[in-house]
Amino acid sequence: VRTSGPSVPSGGMLYALPKTEICVDVTVLHRDTSQAPYAAFADKMLAGVVHADPYRIADVAVSTRLVADEAHYYYVLPRRTALQVDHRHLLRAVGMDGLVADNGMAEAPVLSSLADTIPAAQPAYNLYDRVDTFYRRGDSPGHPSLLLAKKDARSLRRQALDAAGQISALQEMRSQIVNGDRDDNSAPDVLRYRLQLIDGQIDALIALFVGRDVSETVRYVVTPSDDRSDDAGTPRILFHFSSQRGLADSSAGDAVPVFYSFVRDNSLRSAARFVRFHTGDASRIDRRNSIKYRIAEPVEFCIESALFRLRRTLPVVQFGPVLELPRGRVKARFDAVTGELIYLSR
Repeated sequence: VRTSGPSVPSGGMLYALPKTEICVDVTVLHRDTSQAPYAAFADKMLAGVVHADPYRIADVAVSTRLVADEAHYYYVLPRRTALQVDHRHLLRAVGMDGLVADNGMAEAPVLSSLADTIPAAQPAYNLYDRVDTFYRRGDSPGHPSLLLAKKDARSLRRQALDAAGQISALQEMRSQIVNGDRDDNSAPDVLRYRLQLIDGQIDALIALFVGRDVSETVRYVVTPSDDRSDDAGTPRILFHFSSQRGLADSSAGDAVPVFYSFVRDNSLRSAARFVRFHTGDASRIDRRNSIKYRIAEPVEFCIESALFRLRRTLPVVQFGPVLELPRGRVKARFDAVTGELIYLSR
């Protein structure tokens, strides 16, 4: 029985061509009314404040990252040329003196955002604010052991009406301060402080009706194919969204499909000529002793549905050409995030 691995030449190095993965982070907000005692009266008493749908998309963020392309691994003997490879087996430098820092799981910053998440106020409760509710030891705020149904409903409705009236009064007071209708000669800093207090009280009262927004972020990873089948602009389904169920599958009755597509506007035909000009005629390069690398090509990444539309230009190395550097004749350094050739010297 053979227990040892395959024999490989000693002193060599394994590296891979990069592959771009597009990360789409979808943040969905769900309205949680479990801690909102006046949720049953929100639609009538706070018209226009409550979202009609329990689920809604709050943000869609797009970023890119590089990983090793499993279909393009190479094993080379550096000999007289120094090679530097990071933990992902991606080429970082050729013929350079000194080590290039390994940035870990390098990932491009977020490139787009549809909207900001909505902050929610936390409601405060008083265990003894409802005289017709019986609390026992161990009960949590807002969740008593016994309720007197009819009397409690009437009492809860009165409290909701009082809270709605307080919201209206605070909004009127805020409007008077902003418009200068109140006879108040206070300094601007004092007025701003009062507005902050009023806004905090309004948010806390509204939270008693609408609850709080619970966010959930799901990442979808799109890997473009290097056979150029993805750059024709053909839309493909990224996920389904339902206003009643959130991120759902296609079986949901009200699920809306969200599509993605690639549109490549230009091709880097001049890139090969540029590299040949600086590194010599490509036909004279010994391909067995050359170092391969990719040049990213910008493409337009589109996400669209009946709910929104988003377009961003992203660098994708699968759509760019594969070029070669002659070992022992050039010095080169590559970007850890985009894979771009950022330094080249003969």
